[in-house]
Amino acid sequence: MPSPATAKPKTTKKHNARLNNPFPRAVPAAAFRNGDAAPPLSFGPFSKLAHAHDYPVGSRFRLSWNPSLGGAVSLAGVPSSSGGGDPRSRVMWETIPGVAFVSAASTTTEADECRGSFALRDGRARLVPGRQSVDRIRSLYRCDVEAGAAFEASDQTRFPVLLITGVVSAKKADPASSCCCGLRAGRRAKARAGKPILSARYWVFLEEKSDTQVSFSVKIADYQWSCGHADPSSPPPAATTAPRPHRINILSLRLRLAGRLHRSMSKKKKLSAGFPAQEEVSALLPPPERASADEEARPEEFNRVFLTYASERDERFYGFGEQFSCMEFKGRRVPVLVQEQGIGRGDQPITFAANLLSYRSGGNWSTTYAPSPFYLTSKMRSLYLEGYDYSIFDLTKPDRVQIQVYGNSVQGRILQGESPTELITSYTGSTGRPPVLPRWITSGAVVGMQGGTEAVRRVWRQLQDHDVPVSAFWLQDWVGQRKTAIGSQLWWNWEVDDDHYAGWKDLIRDLRRDGVRTMTYCNPCLVPVRAVHPRSIRASNFGEISL
Repeated sequence: MPSPATAKPKTTKKHNARLNNPFPRAVPAAAFRNGDAAPPLSFGPFSKLAHAHDYPVGSRFRLSWNPSLGGAVSLAGVPSSSGGGDPRSRVMWETIPGVAFVSAASTTTEADECRGSFALRDGRARLVPGRQSVDRIRSLYRCDVEAGAAFEASDQTRFPVLLITGVVSAKKADPASSCCCGLRAGRRAKARAGKPILSARYWVFLEEKSDTQVSFSVKIADYQWSCGHADPSSPPPAATTAPRPHRINILSLRLRLAGRLHRSMSKKKKLSAGFPAQEEVSALLPPPERASADEEARPEEFNRVFLTYASERDERFYGFGEQFSCMEFKGRRVPVLVQEQGIGRGDQPITFAANLLSYRSGGNWSTTYAPSPFYLTSKMRSLYLEGYDYSIFDLTKPDRVQIQVYGNSVQGRILQGESPTELITSYTGSTGRPPVLPRWITSGAVVGMQGGTEAVRRVWRQLQDHDVPVSAFWLQDWVGQRKTAIGSQLWWNWEVDDDHYAGWKDLIRDLRRDGVRTMTYCNPCLVPVRAVHPRSIRASNFGEISL
């Protein structure tokens, strides 16, 4: 079975429907415990974790373990030797006492797509989060890594690296359904509904990356079934239960003896040592339920990871890339998915009409073509994720943040800073900073327009007649326009349309002679063009990438 980290959701294209639901669901709803995937936290009461302890993370940070109220961890900077109110000792990140900060689950996912707008739907939950246990917290030094510790170090690694290990578990979404081996759960199984069905070890690494950053990495190992039979296709075990002890009743004993006298010896059934025959047991057992799909007949790996930690009730959240509808996100579930930003974005009746004619093209408050899994808060806390897995930041509960990642691992960084400027400086120091804008971009207006060569030259002459300084023309439709159900869209083939922009090179040269630049536009979407494009094309990017 392919790893869920690389498995892609089943995608359905919604291009051909003439009428669509004008009120589509905005954000995919979690299929786990009504959106709460933070089960309880446990640890050994007689282990070293029964006492509070501080662990170094590099030389500038420390992790504190507090076993009271069910157990919690917090990350803070190491205060300077002078002590006092050193701001570096402020808590950067902390978990909720008694609540799992790492949990995992499994479900199916399907995606709908139409003209760059997407909708991800979570199907029925197969495995819901059950419990997280913390077995050990330790600091890794270079000698430990050289001895074979599960950490890949480099010459730039700042030791010590903190390691938290334990077990995450999950159970069937419906405890009354059949077990993984095919046996339907009876009264005893229902009484043991809290027992984990699927469990796996996890590792949480915390590493100092810079003077203001701590990286975190959550990895989940292969699962193990807690049921006695790991292979669901194997037959159920033979019943080997001994007869139940009972009191000797004289009257019943006499009746049984009298009945045996009248019973034909040829019809007696032989029993071996009080155990029922295998045929009798098989007849009494219900047949194993067949899965509705082939993949449901196999155990599912964890394909969701949840990271849950504390937030203050009055804490405000900012960021998440380019957002058009909100500045502050407390109380919302923020999906991080690159797609078209939408036409209307909730404003009516524009959104209604766009959704009716083209599936989800109206968008909503969260749709954006430049999201980012990064935030900073009014309490000067900041975190961002690394990697490309789809993620949702759940800020709906006042006391916590829960990040749901569509995969089986999570990587990211926790930032330290005393102002938004310091946090953004730390963030861009690792992700990269945009280059300084050239001087010509601010020397005049950037004119964004469409219409072809003649329209651009006409507007340019009008601007010259009124002495308007122009630094550039931004021509979005340089690839040509196509007619769709929602009006005009671009040909997503990303080559110049010589019919729409006849004399393209001459236009660029004439503008440049007067100090005016030409800017264009492209996105990662492609469309088939050979069968429907009104002109001859040099190459079909869609056809090439489909091979």
